[in-house]
Amino acid sequence: MKSLIFIYVLFFLAVSARKIILSDTEIKIKLLGCIIDNYGKDPRDMSLDHNQTQIMSCYYACEMEVAGLIYDDGSLNEQLLEEKKIENTNYHFVEVFTETYYQCRKDYPDRCDWELCFEKRMPPPPIKNMKTWGGLTSTILANEYSSLRKIN
Repeated sequence: MKSLIFIYVLFFLAVSARKIILSDTEIKIKLLGCIIDNYGKDPRDMSLDHNQTQIMSCYYACEMEVAGLIYDDGSLNEQLLEEKKIENTNYHFVEVFTETYYQCRKDYPDRCDWELCFEKRMPPPPIKNMKTWGGLTSTILANEYSSLRKIN
């Protein structure tokens, strides 16, 4: 009986770990699927007339989702933010980001508008050479997901 429970626990841990660790291909597929769902068109289809700003804004919101920052119900994964926050600074990144996220989500239900909302409402972070808030988020949250930047 103990061995059966042990095997079940190992199986559960293996399945849980599999959900957390995505391969580069899985990340690309999830990211592209999210962009198509929110943007409405396949950004790889060059026969369509695309709004590049809108695509990048959708990419930004989808990157947050794929990186695990946004739960399925739309709430924010504050624990992940806390783990990835800027070290050695008194900048209240988690609090500021959380407040801004919920304001933008309320005022702009379309995910593809969130980046522009963040650009307008977030105070400049105390880091040199960061041109946009999106650049800061990408640096903090998605360093381990370098393939997120490579949509085929």
